Amino acid sequence: MGSFCGAAAAAGTNAAVMALGTASTGAKISGLSGAAKTKAALAALGGGAKAVGGGGMALGSLMLDIASAGAAVLVEGLALAFAGSFARKELEKTKKKQEENEEIISKAIEMQYTIMQR
Repeated sequence: MGSFCGAAAAAGTNAAVMALGTASTGAKISGLSGAAKTKAALAALGGGAKAVGGGGMALGSLMLDIASAGAAVLVEGLALAFAGSFARKELEKTKKKQEENEEIISKAIEMQYTIMQR
C-alpha cells in the first residue's frame, strides 16, 4: 500500500510540474514531448537547469524520490499505527478474560479448601 501511494505521489508531482511548469528555455513543459518533456520536468523539480543556477535534473530526480518515499513512509506508518491499535484492543480483551478466569479458579480453590476442612 505504501509503495502504491509513493508511486502515486511521484506521478502526481511529475504530472503537476509537466502541466504547470516552464522549461529553462521559457517553453511550457506541457508543450514539449518525449525526453525533452521528462528532462525539463526533472530540471523544474530541481529548481531549474544548472545553467541558470538550479539543481538540474539530478536534484529534480532526488526531489521526486524523496516525495515518493515520504508518501510511502507516511502510509506505512499509518497502517502500523492502526495495526498496533487493533492489537492493543485485542490484548485488553484477552487480559480481561484472563482476570475473569483467575477469579473463577480462585473461587474453586477456596471451595475445595472449605470442603477439605469439614
